[in-house]
Amino acid sequence: MPDPKKRFTPEFRDEAVRLARTSGRSRREMAADLGIGLSTLRNWIDGRRDRERDEPPADRQEDMAAELKRLRRENEVLRQEREILKRATAFRQGGESMRLQLIDAAKEEFPVRRLCKVLGVSQSGYFAWRSRPACRRQRDDLVLLAHVRSAFRLSNETYGSPRMTRELQDQGLHVGRRRTARLMRENGLRARQPRRFKRTTDSLHAFPVAPNLIEQDFAAERPDEKWGSDLSYIWTREGWLYLAVVIDLYARRVVGWAVRDRLHKELALAALRRALVVRRPSAGLIHHSDRGSP
Repeated sequence: MPDPKKRFTPEFRDEAVRLARTSGRSRREMAADLGIGLSTLRNWIDGRRDRERDEPPADRQEDMAAELKRLRRENEVLRQEREILKRATAFRQGGESMRLQLIDAAKEEFPVRRLCKVLGVSQSGYFAWRSRPACRRQRDDLVLLAHVRSAFRLSNETYGSPRMTRELQDQGLHVGRRRTARLMRENGLRARQPRRFKRTTDSLHAFPVAPNLIEQDFAAERPDEKWGSDLSYIWTREGWLYLAVVIDLYARRVVGWAVRDRLHKELALAALRRALVVRRPSAGLIHHSDRGSP
């Protein structure tokens, strides 16, 4: 009889199940020979059957492992291609030379074959380019590019190729607009477009229109005789801010102002209230504004 301390190990249970399946004897007889209860042997057999049903066969496990390995390999390829495209964003409009430079800079991180495939360059063309010494024009382009990048940064990224060409020529560099445009295009240097005009006044409204007492006469003989007001807008990192100002036309001095993140009539009224509190004008003051409605 097996040692009672060891008969319930996983190995003992597996062996008991195997004997019960293959010996040809009844479960009751096998349970008596093994020194265990009949219900215990039945539970072992049922548990083994459940595990076999849940576990795939060995050949299926091998297929699943191979499929998992293939999917991981494809996922890594896709990750690399996505990273390559992300780095090449600035060179989408560039020529082949810029793509070749990108391949040469990234070859330590990604396979050259994959870099060439993603960027649309042949491997033979890349290796030929790499072994070819730089010509004088290419060396001059590198010098010009350094000047272009510096001027572009100092202009707050607002210079296009015409203005950039004049800037380089003012520095004593002999360069034409086409060459400047090519260098900027190949290196992804695009001037930021001016912001669209944002209308702050709507003159087509159904509200009453006050008479124009000033009649384009913006001269004043004393303080607090005539005030003018207007609305403007300012772009910030948090979005548009709207500014209302009130100016004393005698000294051209701001006497009231207000800032809001929404264009509403309360903005103009807040600026006017501030001016009234600060200056306390006497009767007869003319407050002039445009005849629209914010």
